[in-house]
Amino acid sequence: NVLRSGIRVTVSLGVATMWEGWNSAFITNLVDAADKALYTAKRNGRNCAVQHDHEGDGGFTFLGQG
Repeated sequence: NVLRSGIRVTVSLGVATMWEGWNSAFITNLVDAADKALYTAKRNGRNCAVQHDHEGDGGFTFLGQG
């Protein structure tokens, strides 16, 4: 019904993977990294996926847009 009503639905994804350098705080860091990636995806126009990068400057990789 939502699709037939003309309402536009978008999905933004923030992706993160565990990194050995996080030591004991890996759960907190994993959630934080995914959250930052999610808000980066939303700032990039929504309806896309962004992955948090552990290496280099800790930036983000754009995975695609729907």
